[in-house]
Amino acid sequence: MDSSDYPKKPLNIIQMKAPNNFAIFVMTYGRKDKVPSVESLRKSNYSGRWFLVVGDDDPQLANYQKNFGDKVLVFDKEKYYNSTERIGLDIKKVICFARNACFDLAQEVGVEYFQQFDDDYTGFHMTYDADLNYLNKRPILKDYDRVVINMLEFYKNTPFTAIAFSQGGDFIGGGDEKSFVKRKCMNSWICSTKRPFRFQGSMNEDTNAYTFLASQGHSFVHFTPYRLEQPVTQSSGGMTEVYKKYGTHVKSFLTVILNPSFVKIGQIKSSDGRLHHSINWERCAAKIISEEYKK
Repeated sequence: MDSSDYPKKPLNIIQMKAPNNFAIFVMTYGRKDKVPSVESLRKSNYSGRWFLVVGDDDPQLANYQKNFGDKVLVFDKEKYYNSTERIGLDIKKVICFARNACFDLAQEVGVEYFQQFDDDYTGFHMTYDADLNYLNKRPILKDYDRVVINMLEFYKNTPFTAIAFSQGGDFIGGGDEKSFVKRKCMNSWICSTKRPFRFQGSMNEDTNAYTFLASQGHSFVHFTPYRLEQPVTQSSGGMTEVYKKYGTHVKSFLTVILNPSFVKIGQIKSSDGRLHHSINWERCAAKIISEEYKK
């Protein structure tokens, strides 16, 4: 991987702007008037490049283009629908196809690095204070450009296929300052056109990626000091209607179909007792021994 365009040593960053070879792609459907993730970026003073990724089948496409102009990138839904392994479900109103399109769209707009967002994020926050104490009140990040620079520095100097932020649900029970990276990788993927991979499945495509590809030697992590928040449910837009129709149990079973040797379905200990995937990481992640130990 070529990282000659970026310093290899840690930076002493003081109000630097996000680099031009990076962009944020907000994948959206049916929210033409107000995209919460874009509003959250503005609250965090992000000044870098960003785009809305909209399928050509979105009935609100013309309104997106009217409201956001050249910020709208349109992808051919049928093309990515036909080229994506859907694991048995033939539904189109899902985010998986937009995720795969982002790698091509990044090349079209001339960036090597990009971050994928859902469209419903309500805020970006720090997880810990300067003394590594867990922050219950979740102050809003005020310098997202600096976050981008820090994350790209980390990404470029590690072998990870993709990295992401943590999510609010990752900290049920409080923070664990001993673990700054964890294997799960969801939502806010930071990717590179030089580290391409494919998402699979009509649903649960993020879990499908970080499990199936981990078994083949790829590695994905989320970085716990930065976190995002999003609603548990939405009344409309995004993938809400798909989840209402099929339920989370169908979503989770797609990951079992793809990875039957190390993923199973379990019941979450919560008031609704819903079904969810359970990953055996001892069987999932490939354990590759360094060549220096070769006899």
